[in-house]
Amino acid sequence: MTKEYYERKKQELETLRLRAGKLQLEYIRLGKCEGKKEQHDWWINKGNLRKYVNLLHTAQMLDEELAPYEISNGIRKINLQEHRKWHYLTFLVETRKRLRLNRK
Repeated sequence: MTKEYYERKKQELETLRLRAGKLQLEYIRLGKCEGKKEQHDWWINKGNLRKYVNLLHTAQMLDEELAPYEISNGIRKINLQEHRKWHYLTFLVETRKRLRLNRK
C-alpha cells in the first residue's frame, strides 16, 4: 500500500465522517426543536436513515482497510464507537416504527 493510496483513503474516510457527523447534528437539532415524534418521522420520511447507515458502513469498511497500515506504521486508529452508537439508535427508531405500522 503506497503512501499516496493511504492518504487518498484517509481523506475519503474523513469526508465520510464529516458527512455522517452533519446528519447526526441535524438529528439532535430536530429532537430539541420539534420533539421526538417529529424527529422520528422526519428521519424516516426524508430517507436519511438509509443514507446515514450507508455512510457508516462505508466509513467502517474504509477504517478496516486502513487498519493494518496504521498498525504497522504506528498511526493511532480513530474510534468509530460514537458512530456505532448512533447507528444502533437510528436502527431502533426504524424498527419501532415498522412494528407500529404492521399492527394496523
